[in-house]
Amino acid sequence: MAATYFRSYAASDIEGYVAAFRRDGFVVIDDVLTSDECIASCAEIWDYLERDGKVHRDDAASWGNDSWPREVCRNGGFVGRFPFWKRMKKLEPTFLNKQPQSWRNRQNEVVYTAFANILEADQLWVSIDRYGVMRPGKVAHELLESAVEATEPNKNLDWTTKDEWLHWDLSPFHFGTSAAGFLPNEELGHVREQYGGVRVQGLIALRDCPVESGGFHCVPGFTDDRFFNWAKVETVIRALSHRQM
Repeated sequence: MAATYFRSYAASDIEGYVAAFRRDGFVVIDDVLTSDECIASCAEIWDYLERDGKVHRDDAASWGNDSWPREVCRNGGFVGRFPFWKRMKKLEPTFLNKQPQSWRNRQNEVVYTAFANILEADQLWVSIDRYGVMRPGKVAHELLESAVEATEPNKNLDWTTKDEWLHWDLSPFHFGTSAAGFLPNEELGHVREQYGGVRVQGLIALRDCPVESGGFHCVPGFTDDRFFNWAKVETVIRALSHRQM
């Protein structure tokens, strides 16, 4: 299926981005953080990555798997723990909880206002954030070419995303992540009813992401029945695992 590109909206165009979200189930809003806020956020990420003294932001040769923090999801780039509700209640220690700019971002007036308008609610229940950081595969390739053992596999420089990483966070077949497969929940109607109102997630791009770097994929239509009606007739996909997809 051919890719489709969607326009973005200014943060001041409330009517425009709310209508887009209701139509498509997602929306892109420009410039929710200033350039200085983005720079400060990126600096905090490097502070986290460098805390053991093995990684150095200005030395790409130090970014290999032997030095990269083990708790960072290397193929998915997640920095921080999964934002489970129980972790919110306990406020379990995670580095991002202690970083000033991370807290400023989650309380940022522009960010808050966007979510409040989309959800039509002033009081928001929010989770603990994570950062996402991926090491550039082009740099790994250049390092590999310059290495003495360039003719041999080097797992230290394997920074690529797993082939099966593409997934839905919310599967229309069972209301869980499709990373666990696509087999349907026989009580889907009850699960969907118990799910409650609209829940959303968002990401803030701290750096430019050109086409050459890859992109974010999502499926329009979860705000109405398009996605679920499609799932009802796709009996073949329902029997597949994420690896087969």
